[in-house]
Amino acid sequence: LRWSQAARSLLQCPQYTQSVCPRASTMWSRRWQSTEAFSEPTPTQTSSPFAQPDNTEAEEPSFVPHTAYSQRDEVISKFINCLMQDGRKQAASKVLEGAFVQIKRTMLEKERAAAAKSGTATMTPSGAIATLPYCDPVTVFYKAIENAQPTIALTPVKKSGSIVQVPTPLTDKRRLSLAMKWIINGARKRKTRLMPQALAAELVDASNNQGAAIRKRIEVHKMAEANRAFASMRWS
Repeated sequence: LRWSQAARSLLQCPQYTQSVCPRASTMWSRRWQSTEAFSEPTPTQTSSPFAQPDNTEAEEPSFVPHTAYSQRDEVISKFINCLMQDGRKQAASKVLEGAFVQIKRTMLEKERAAAAKSGTATMTPSGAIATLPYCDPVTVFYKAIENAQPTIALTPVKKSGSIVQVPTPLTDKRRLSLAMKWIINGARKRKTRLMPQALAAELVDASNNQGAAIRKRIEVHKMAEANRAFASMRWS
């Protein structure tokens, strides 16, 4: 501290600065004479450029669903995740939306045909238009999932060196997962080129207790009934 004060007083002397080191004197004089280097930040300034003011709060990110139907229930969101391939969730959402549109179109055409056949429809140039009820494809989706859910399945258990298929009741989560898996696999095995149409047809069939998913459920129940003799091995 004493050396810095002595150097400062020496550099302020005009005879020394002009004769010995004019360049250094100019640099040091600017440093010592500037008050901004030692000035404290004002109350309006912040110590960090990334600090936020106290009166504002960070906004929480809002969840934007991939489809309008996924906001209703978590079951539809889970079905989209099961339908997704290679991480393309937006494509899976579009497939499900297209399936819902196809289901609604099928329901409207069926209602119009029934109304035209019964004579309660008003004929127009575009076709038979009747007073139709509200057609919600989500109800068809829930009914298809409910009909395709199995109540029991086979679990392999090793007993005396051999593997035995033991019928075991399923939890609600596992039942829902199997129903979604069977419906999606049944839709992919159809010969329809477009996946939305195949998925819509499979959902409609499952809601009417038909289709590949219902056949798979019946097959699993038959196998569990055939192996009911090994049910006691579930606790062994």
